[in-house]
Amino acid sequence: MALNARLGSRLCSKLGLFSEYKQFVELQIKTAWGKQFQALNIDFQDIFLGQNEDYESVLKGFIEKTIDDKNLSANLEKFTKAFGPIPLERSLELLVKIALTNPALDPILDEATDKVGVNEKLFTQVKSQVDHALGKLP
Repeated sequence: MALNARLGSRLCSKLGLFSEYKQFVELQIKTAWGKQFQALNIDFQDIFLGQNEDYESVLKGFIEKTIDDKNLSANLEKFTKAFGPIPLERSLELLVKIALTNPALDPILDEATDKVGVNEKLFTQVKSQVDHALGKLP
């Protein structure tokens, strides 16, 4: 589908069919997101078809499954722009909420040393994402 969308957008561009060109570009974007969702085992069919009732649940699944991705905030902005029935601010609020309630960030007791710690790498990545998200919120 991606190849057809790319070819369609090029043809429409050459023929000056700008409305159709825009539709093919949107199809390319949705195809790329579809591949990413499929790799994460996220059911995205309803939002892909324009049925936005499950948008927030798809968005939550996307955040939960990619919480350790250093590019999550940027990807979330792109996702919201591509499918957008929920404002970017709400998407970023969901990111912050999910990040702060992530069980992987719960303190871990090292019984040998009797010290409490956290997964430092994940904590650093999530902190960076939360800082980025909070910086974009009004």
